[in-house]
Amino acid sequence: MTLVAKTIEEILAALEGHFDSVIVSAPAAAKQIALARESFPTLPQELEEFWSRCNGIRVRLEDDFVGNIFGIESAIEQFEVWLKDWKAEGPDIELIPLRTDACGNFDCLVAQHETIAGAVVFWDHAELREVRCFLGGSLDAYLSFWCRHLTNCYSPDGRMYSLFKPRKLDHFPWLAPGPKTDPWPFDLTWLCGNDARVDELLSHPDIEKWIADW
Repeated sequence: MTLVAKTIEEILAALEGHFDSVIVSAPAAAKQIALARESFPTLPQELEEFWSRCNGIRVRLEDDFVGNIFGIESAIEQFEVWLKDWKAEGPDIELIPLRTDACGNFDCLVAQHETIAGAVVFWDHAELREVRCFLGGSLDAYLSFWCRHLTNCYSPDGRMYSLFKPRKLDHFPWLAPGPKTDPWPFDLTWLCGNDARVDELLSHPDIEKWIADW
C-alpha cells in the first residue's frame, strides 16, 4: 500500500506527539524569503511554502544531524560550501540542500530539471560528487518518510532504539546493520512501493543519466 504523504501540520503533530524535544522555527519573514529567492532563483513553490510555515525543524536526537531539516540560512550556507562549485561544473540540475549526514553529503530538493524536478535526492559529495538515488518523489513525501523513520527508530528522548543500532566493525566499512533496519532512506523497492512518482521516474528510459543507483 502506498504511504500517503502527510501535510506539514500532520508531520509536526506526529513529531511533537512522539519526541520530548522538537524545535519548530518561526515562519520565515518576508526578508528571509526574498533572500531564498535571490540565492535560489528556481526556488520551488512547495519549499517556499514550507519555509513560510516554519524556517526549519530540529528534532533533538543523539544523532543530531538526522533530525535537522534546514531553514533558509542553513540551506544557503551549505549550498555555498558544498554544492556551488559542483553546480559551476555544469550539470543541468538545480539542487537545494535540505539535510546533511554530517559527512558532506546531502538530501536535496531538485529545484529544476526537465524530468525529475520536485523530487528529493541524495547527493553524494564524499564519493563521486553525483546524485545517487531518490529519497522521495516530492517534498511532502520526503518529509513524511523522514518523520516515519524518526518515530520508528528513535525513542521519545532521542536515543536510537537498540534494535536499530548498527554494530561496530574492526574493518571497513566499520559499521554493520543492527538486528533491525528501517527501509528508508535507501531501500528502493520499499520506496517504489510507497511513492508512485519515484516508481514512475525509475522506469524512465533516461534515468541512468540522472541517478547513479536505480
